[in-house]
Amino acid sequence: MLLRFSIAAVLGVALLAGCGGKSSAPTGSEPAKTTGTTTASKNALPADLVGTWRLVKPDPGDVVRLYLRPNAYTVSRGFAHAGQAEAKADVLTLTSVCGGSTVTGVGRYRWTLSGDKLHFEPFGKDECTGRTEVFEDATYERSG
Repeated sequence: MLLRFSIAAVLGVALLAGCGGKSSAPTGSEPAKTTGTTTASKNALPADLVGTWRLVKPDPGDVVRLYLRPNAYTVSRGFAHAGQAEAKADVLTLTSVCGGSTVTGVGRYRWTLSGDKLHFEPFGKDECTGRTEVFEDATYERSG
């Protein structure tokens, strides 16, 4: 019995580490965190962001598509990663289960839109480190 508990504890710590750990409290300049992925977002994305986007400079042979909906996002990069999305002014908040775990993580990115180009810059630390690969200093262009 003790062995099972020890294994479960080790796995739990490993899952938290894969997501970057527990959430930290937001500072005064950060928007409030969401509490889960099952409820609708209170701050829907602006209509200008809703649509299908393609990463401008992906790795060679890599095709990355970003699908933004009023309250959700999906990244398609050979596999799909999806979650809840909301916007408060120029900060996009993404909430999803961190890849391969059961831990829910939050990432915030400042966005700018210029014509058909959408650019993201990190706003604090993304709790799901894998998400940074497609959002940190990334520029997308509208593709649909």
